[in-house]
Amino acid sequence: MDNNKIKKLKKLELEILKYIDELCKQHSLNYYLVGGTLLGAIRHKGFIPWDDDIDIGMMRDDYNKLIYLLAEDQSDKYFVQNFQTDPEYPRYITKIRLNGTQFIEGHLKDYNMHHGIFIDIFPLDKIKDKNDKKLDFRVNCAKKVLTLRTIRNGHIEHMSKNKRIVAKILRPLTFLIPLRFYDSLIDYIYGYENGGDSNYVTNFSSQYGWRKQTFPIDVYGEGTYLEFEGHQFMAPDKWEVILKSLYGDYMKLPPEEKRNSGHDVVHIDLGKYAEN
Repeated sequence: MDNNKIKKLKKLELEILKYIDELCKQHSLNYYLVGGTLLGAIRHKGFIPWDDDIDIGMMRDDYNKLIYLLAEDQSDKYFVQNFQTDPEYPRYITKIRLNGTQFIEGHLKDYNMHHGIFIDIFPLDKIKDKNDKKLDFRVNCAKKVLTLRTIRNGHIEHMSKNKRIVAKILRPLTFLIPLRFYDSLIDYIYGYENGGDSNYVTNFSSQYGWRKQTFPIDVYGEGTYLEFEGHQFMAPDKWEVILKSLYGDYMKLPPEEKRNSGHDVVHIDLGKYAEN
């Protein structure tokens, strides 16, 4: 992939983030740079040079409000992708996709869904006790529901031979349950403790595993502003606690062989934005 296309890709992602930032400011919603985007803000004042996406997290209440506002906005420029708007989409996070573009990942290329350039929005959920063994059970239940949802949509090619056999047997049964029920059940499992007195916040959908992404509520706090690509965006109050948990010595660059985005991109189309 040529460097010029990557630069334009990152510029378009930054524009999506600026759109979300403005919407959140207008409605007093908090969001936080998370994951590699947070690391990039601290170590590089912007994108990690070999990274190609943007991640933000939001407390569940603000997350739900933003999804509602995005739906009300009805922008022709962006598509809000989640289980409700794009049934074949397989992930339990929301993506804001740029219409008229494509960013196709190999493991998703056969999915009949929107493949536009995107940023990720992760819901952050409150929990009372990060050592509660019941949480492992809840997370495993949610993963099984996600698997059943994937089987329902017919995407079993990534499974082992034996699991594919079981999936083919189960698939007719998965249609007995409305798709919305799967989605509501996952919402319930992950958001079970959001209404009570909780001491911690976690990201159940994190690639790093939810335990590594569980922190006292004050680590996120009201948010502080950090520079990212020449602009100011919100980040957790105690961002260093998160970065140490995820990356250890976060200011140290990884070995060159590990400097990759982690995305198995097979096609990028910038559409009308290619000439900008």
